[in-house]
Amino acid sequence: MNNFDHLVSSIDRLHDSMRQAAVGSVNRMLTFRNWLTGRYIVEYEQKGRDRAEYGANLISRLAQRLRARRGFSERNLELFREFYQIYPQIPQLVTAELPAIGIPEEILQLPTAELQTYKDKDVMNISPKSESDLESALLDHIQSFLLEMGNGFCFEARQKRITLDNEHDRVDLVFYHRILRCHVLIDLKVRKFRHGDAGQMNFYLNYYRENIMASGDNPPVGLILCTDRDKTRVEYATAGMDNQLFVSKYQAVLPSEEEIRTFLENDRDRTEYVIREMGAEYQGKS
Repeated sequence: MNNFDHLVSSIDRLHDSMRQAAVGSVNRMLTFRNWLTGRYIVEYEQKGRDRAEYGANLISRLAQRLRARRGFSERNLELFREFYQIYPQIPQLVTAELPAIGIPEEILQLPTAELQTYKDKDVMNISPKSESDLESALLDHIQSFLLEMGNGFCFEARQKRITLDNEHDRVDLVFYHRILRCHVLIDLKVRKFRHGDAGQMNFYLNYYRENIMASGDNPPVGLILCTDRDKTRVEYATAGMDNQLFVSKYQAVLPSEEEIRTFLENDRDRTEYVIREMGAEYQGKS
């Protein structure tokens, strides 16, 4: 290769490398923006002087003001708030990197004077999120996903305790479906499916049949969710319910296994991306 060809090749490599770095930087800045927006919202809800004036309508009112200017919907703002609550390890990265690229210091401050005294003492010693935190985040998103479908899911309990013969167990999520008039029990495992998972769910369903079902209720149905890096498995469990009844009555109303699997796979990818990109760097800087 002559010197000119080498020059062309070098410029090509430089361009590709810098373009990739630019894309990564944009994604990184958007992640920081989302986290800070969530932080502003949460801490305003907790300590803003006039927070009581807006109450439950805060997100709606924010969206009304910001949609035209920034394109933020209510769902965007809810996700930003959730992002801040789930990943408290990010502030060290934000405060270290944003000033270095010229972001004004005041951007990092809380949006009202009353909030200025609230902070770092609550977050400095928080360790990166573990597998259980990933599971908790996915449960949060599944809960929101089912409620937003608008087809009858009514949230009833989280980590519902079941006690039998002085032994305790917990169901991850419990809904009551107002159209089917039955309980829907959800069990999430951040690992591969095991045969014992079906037996555990059938135990929950039988318990609900015998102890929880009220007059006029239909038999409960279970949903087993198992997700790892290789495969996501979603299965309904019926504990001996007639299959024809389940297909004709329940499946006509409930989301399909494929819909839930697609949502869960996409949501896990998004959640793990944040853990991988932010959690790893936090460990390196702590």
